[in-house]
Amino acid sequence: MTPSPMNCQQWLDLLESFLDDELSSEIRHEFEQHTHGCSCCGHYLESYRLTIRLTRQLKREALPSSIAQRMREKFLQAIDREFHSREKEA
Repeated sequence: MTPSPMNCQQWLDLLESFLDDELSSEIRHEFEQHTHGCSCCGHYLESYRLTIRLTRQLKREALPSSIAQRMREKFLQAIDREFHSREKEA
């Protein structure tokens, strides 16, 4: 029995693994077939690669320490909220 063709959601779920060259040859082949057969996913892949290429060219600048500290605090607060909401669900 032949597996059904990959759909766009499955393709999207595999995108990072594809770019990181972590897919088996069989799954990579399915991914590439879908990319060539689906213009939306093909364009998405092109724009994703372009975004990666362009962001790598950006000059890296350090964040001011006050902004970095606020970001850390917000991040930790979000983790804490998520943790407590999961405790309530359990």
